Amino acid sequence: MGKVIQLDAYRRRAVEQQGDTILNREWDRLAQLAEQAWCWRDPESIAELGTCVARLGLRSLEEWTG
Repeated sequence: MGKVIQLDAYRRRAVEQQGDTILNREWDRLAQLAEQAWCWRDPESIAELGTCVARLGLRSLEEWTG
């Protein structure tokens, strides 16, 4: 007879890795937005940079407090 293997642990790991990939992309985007804001110095670039910083700041607070 065959043996049943539980796959829950593998599924969770894949979801965590996907979450890390998305977060790493957001940090990469922060660097790109900072460079654009520095070069262009326009209100739109500054606002987009601020939005990204706020989003990452909230995420960091969640990680450190939760």
